[in-house]
Amino acid sequence: MIADKRRTAGHARHADANDRMVFGLLLAISYPICLAVAILRRLTGMFREQPPYSGESVFAEAKSAAYAAVGYAFHA
Repeated sequence: MIADKRRTAGHARHADANDRMVFGLLLAISYPICLAVAILRRLTGMFREQPPYSGESVFAEAKSAAYAAVGYAFHA
């Protein structure tokens, strides 16, 4: 019975490590896309009267968008 608990705990650790690896990979893929979109938003906002940003940097905006997008992949 103790061996079964250890095996289950080991499997859970392996699954957690796998989830972290997949999360990091998805974040590395989505961050450049979000960064490009944030930069385009800023550039197109310069031609309007009111800029469409909230006061945070382009990099912070892209990071928060990437984390939000990748987070939805793990809710299923």
